[in-house]
Amino acid sequence: MTNTLRMQVLVGTRLARGQIRTALRNPLERLVDERKRMTALVREDGMERATAAIAGTDPDRQAGDMRVRAGGPAKRVGGQLTTRPHADAVQDEVLIHTGRVEGEQPGHAVDVPLPAGRMTPGVVRRGGQSLRPMGSWSGAVHEYLRHLESVGFDAAPRLLGTDGRREILTFVEGDVPVDPQWTPGRGSRLPSYARSDTSLVAAARLLRRLHEAARRFQPVNTEYRFHPHPPRPGEIVSHGDLGPWNTVYRGGVPAAFIDWDCAGPVEPVVDFAAAAWEFVPLAPPEVLRQSGFDPVPNIAVRLRLFADAYGIGDRRTVVPALQHTRLLTADRIKYAPLTPAEAAENLEFRAQELRWLHAMVTLLDSELAS
Repeated sequence: MTNTLRMQVLVGTRLARGQIRTALRNPLERLVDERKRMTALVREDGMERATAAIAGTDPDRQAGDMRVRAGGPAKRVGGQLTTRPHADAVQDEVLIHTGRVEGEQPGHAVDVPLPAGRMTPGVVRRGGQSLRPMGSWSGAVHEYLRHLESVGFDAAPRLLGTDGRREILTFVEGDVPVDPQWTPGRGSRLPSYARSDTSLVAAARLLRRLHEAARRFQPVNTEYRFHPHPPRPGEIVSHGDLGPWNTVYRGGVPAAFIDWDCAGPVEPVVDFAAAAWEFVPLAPPEVLRQSGFDPVPNIAVRLRLFADAYGIGDRRTVVPALQHTRLLTADRIKYAPLTPAEAAENLEFRAQELRWLHAMVTLLDSELAS
């Protein structure tokens, strides 16, 4: 058997050489490239034709036009990519992922690839279920999800079981803003409902509900993805990667959190600060404009709004916690499969965030103290 045939046996005859190169690249680069490629594919062929190519039903595939499966039937509305008509149009780079499948026959559920998240690619929808690749941390996450279900927290998917190396969760209906052009340091483009004060307040209240549901959780399995350890005094287990991209919106407000792979022990105020950084979001004006804010809001006022909606006990703890979250994100870089240059670039970005935060301390403290 030739080397070429061996490669075909290993990766399948449907995988083109360009995809093989992509599969061997850094996983973080692959996620960014996949988002860009999906957007370009839709622009080039139109959503219906692109969907057919992705799903493997386009006759062009026989002519070598091989494309990774990445979505289900969808429509373009006002420059916005969505699987159903949506009144809130922003720009071409925003994908509102709903996971709805048009024309799916009862009893014949098919695997519909969903847009890749920032941490875990390869997620698919099968009817009312979501199938996700598992890792060494999955057992600990499953125990946590079972606890949340047992105490009545309904804003997380339910664990249904496993299928080989994939976990099976309930599919959470709603809209998830996905920016296929996002990279670290660039604002993640958001639809207007995700930028509203109403949405910000709802996110804070949902976070508080999660923290209350987690307070009595005493895990047996503590093999979490980052810094695996049992919760220390004052810590709870929480989501670990909260932001609009991991939030399901219904009626324009957060209704559930998804993608729990980064769950682990954390102090509640630090988890609050990490969520505030992303939902407010805390960023310089140019980044806020990239996210769709026009005019640029007073982020100190939005931070206080988020704190009040959450019910933070002592606002003086917020700014130190914000600093702590940036240091934690920098520490996570060591877990990513990066080259020395890529690791340096990521560390430099975190350093820029810390310098910006230092320049904002007086303004943030003043608003939080008022």
